[in-house]
Amino acid sequence: MLSALLERVVARYRDAMESFAATAESTDISDILQFITSEAFHNVSRQNEVFFALIGQGGHSQSVFEKLASVYQEFYETLKELVRDGAPEGRTDVDKTAYVIMCFVIGHDWAKKLGFGESNNRWMAESLQAFLALQPTR
Repeated sequence: MLSALLERVVARYRDAMESFAATAESTDISDILQFITSEAFHNVSRQNEVFFALIGQGGHSQSVFEKLASVYQEFYETLKELVRDGAPEGRTDVDKTAYVIMCFVIGHDWAKKLGFGESNNRWMAESLQAFLALQPTR
């Protein structure tokens, strides 16, 4: 049952990321950050609330922990592909950039769930974008 749930979670995020990649004008950092702070992406997280409840319990069972970790590993790999596709020529820190974005997503999604607000998430995305120095903050 857990495997089926995790496959469903992965499929939802994969579908959202693939849809973004297929319809976006580009996959530069600005576009990725705007997408992952969007209401559309947050709606995917809302559909996966059972998964988030399991995360807290994951530390009690090694097999559950490993399955939960695989979801984030796949998300990280997808982010690496998007960053690599949208990165300027010669960009060598794709792995690190994807990791920072993944951590940002995990944190900002929980912050939004706790009611800190969409404007704060947009500000964080702009700040992260400036920090990564890939494009000026808008």
